[in-house]
Amino acid sequence: MPLIGQRVARVDALDKVTGKAQYPDDLKMESMLHGRVLRSRYPHARILSINTERAKRYPGVVAVLTADDIPGVNKEGHAVMDKPILAKNKVRYMGDAVAVVAAETAEIAEEALDLIDVEYEEMPAVFDPVEAMKPDAPKVHDKGNILKSGRIRQGDVAAGFAAADLIVEETYYIPKIDHAYLQIDASLAKVDENGDMLVWTATQWPHADRHQIALALGLPEEKVRVIQMTTGGAFGAREDIITQSLAALLALKTKRPAKLVFSREETVLVRAKKHSGVLRYKTGATKEGKLTAIEVEIVYDAGAYASSSPVVLLDSVSFAAGPYEVPNIKIDGYVVYTNNTFTGAWRGFGSNQPAFAYEQQMDRLAKGLGLDPVEFRLRNLFRPGSTFATGQKMPESVGIRETLPRAAEVAGWPKKGRPSGPTKRRGVGIACGFKNVGYSFGFSDRATAIIEVYPEKVAVKIGACEVGQGVTTALAQMAATELGLPLEKIEMVLSDTAIAPDAGSSSASRHVFTSGNAVRRAAAEARQQVLQKAAELLEAAVEDLEIQEGQIYVKGSPHRSVPFNTVVTAIQRSAPPETASEPPIRTEHLWIPPLTVPMDKETGSTGDGMGHYSFGYCSQIAEVEVDIETGITEVVKLISVNDVGRIINPTLAEGQVHGGAMMTLGYALIEEYVQEQGRAKTLDLHEYLIPTALDIPAEFVPVLIEIPDPNGPFGAKGLGELATIPTPPAIYSAINDALGIWLNELPAKPERILRALRTQGALVQKAAS
Repeated sequence: MPLIGQRVARVDALDKVTGKAQYPDDLKMESMLHGRVLRSRYPHARILSINTERAKRYPGVVAVLTADDIPGVNKEGHAVMDKPILAKNKVRYMGDAVAVVAAETAEIAEEALDLIDVEYEEMPAVFDPVEAMKPDAPKVHDKGNILKSGRIRQGDVAAGFAAADLIVEETYYIPKIDHAYLQIDASLAKVDENGDMLVWTATQWPHADRHQIALALGLPEEKVRVIQMTTGGAFGAREDIITQSLAALLALKTKRPAKLVFSREETVLVRAKKHSGVLRYKTGATKEGKLTAIEVEIVYDAGAYASSSPVVLLDSVSFAAGPYEVPNIKIDGYVVYTNNTFTGAWRGFGSNQPAFAYEQQMDRLAKGLGLDPVEFRLRNLFRPGSTFATGQKMPESVGIRETLPRAAEVAGWPKKGRPSGPTKRRGVGIACGFKNVGYSFGFSDRATAIIEVYPEKVAVKIGACEVGQGVTTALAQMAATELGLPLEKIEMVLSDTAIAPDAGSSSASRHVFTSGNAVRRAAAEARQQVLQKAAELLEAAVEDLEIQEGQIYVKGSPHRSVPFNTVVTAIQRSAPPETASEPPIRTEHLWIPPLTVPMDKETGSTGDGMGHYSFGYCSQIAEVEVDIETGITEVVKLISVNDVGRIINPTLAEGQVHGGAMMTLGYALIEEYVQEQGRAKTLDLHEYLIPTALDIPAEFVPVLIEIPDPNGPFGAKGLGELATIPTPPAIYSAINDALGIWLNELPAKPERILRALRTQGALVQKAAS
């Protein structure tokens, strides 16, 4: 039976629940050293001198290294290599590493940090991205503070607003938030007997890590091997290399294994955050409920270094108009250096920040025009062939027009806010969202898979990192389905750069699509070789054969069959003696998705090409209960309807919907990474709050809709980020329904709700007992 669409158990579940799975910090080696990092005391300062002599003499200290000890390139970065591994002349945020210590114990290494003498000259700093854009602002980098800008021009915006019967103008504010993954950052490195550098770590892209480590150490890439260990969450932050190069540098210099493990506070301090920023929106519509024009300005805080910010900005600019047909568009976006913690990839990658704004604009317009918010959206939503903001035509697999009515149906729409107690009001809100699958705008997006077929098993080798999303299981199901084998015959070999070929990053909701295509096609090539040999053994034509549950049959003649492993053994025996140690069948497939092209710098147009090659769609309805005395909001019900293309594993898909929505429930209500003058105030999970089991809605309804993408494997799209997008605006829509107030800033803290109730004069009287 084909395994596509089946609820099979995760293939990595048993190792995780029994504790057999190993995380980087679980590793120990003989003579292993422990590393600790000295970080900047200032958000912006020149380094006048670093004296490490006292620390080097401290008993138990083996090495104290600074930027001068880096043999290769002292730079790292995901989209732009602008972040020093160890700061040399200048520090730009409080997380900058200045020196690293290796000692016999972690305690000794920590104590030695206090013995490193660094002389600084503090410099003027800038912490507001809007202020940082001004000509007289302190420069974070010599080239200036505007890291990247992007723009879209489509139609005639002035004429579009002139044709509008209602125009809504609002400014929205979004905070930085942390990824808050459970496993703190750690890496172990050693130089093996061949002089190769081995690094065990938790990452989203081991091949990219290998490239950066090799540059830092001045080694050829083939002399560096990166092995991804079990990874306890990533959500975008592990795209940036943090511990890997420093651990490798310690191992290289000391000739001993070296492990670097961060505390929770250090992980929170130094890791990239989700972009904070300001989004200014102006949207017009006719009294018939048709959008006429949209004008947007986005300003994001990049923090001290680029990370993924340039690409996040372009995604935000392209998604800023929402999944709606808008004939006239003007969008300007900027991402700006400051002396704050740097920002980068976070689940949703630039598509959920503007959704918070454009969906509230839709609600305001609907209310102002006296239209039902579902009906208003349906009058404007994309359909196949609609024009995207960049000018590309939307593909046939547009699912947003199916997700929204289905969400309304499941919710029993329309519902209205109502009292639910002496001090509590209930409200229901709705929001839509969409997300690209894979890399975009001309960035190389590809995946390579190797299939090795043996009599007793099939090894699938592909560098697709498992970071909790279930890609190991999904790819195994695809391989098993294509080869006609039971799942237990598939052995997944992932994320070791010496064994598994590059499949790109575990990001952009891409692995089911890109790596799935690579695995499926490599498996199809292997299947064909098996069938050709089976045809000889069964004296039948290849096209007359089928494979089911490891048995090869002649169609219509089930008594004429041969076991899969018998055929592979026959291939093995017929091979030349010198190939005896090789797999009987080995196939390799490089899959390259449909070509995307960059946005035009002046118009944002992609011309006749595509900026994004695939999209997923999601509509959500939230029901909230708000206490008008305390301002506390509880989400009591959330319905999330998702167009996922073909479902590979319903359990995994529903888990992604649950996880994505709950992450941004925190974004909507409680999460905020707070910095004051560049200094972090929320450094642990007591201060930085995330949703717990007590915050999850009592009723959560994930609904999956299948609108296959013809380019996806078996029609599948990506799903990992999709459900994050509509959750905050759906909750804010419900708060408005409950209380009659509008909130333009995330999160909906109790004090913000109470302030809005006072200042907006909303109806707040207590309900009758």
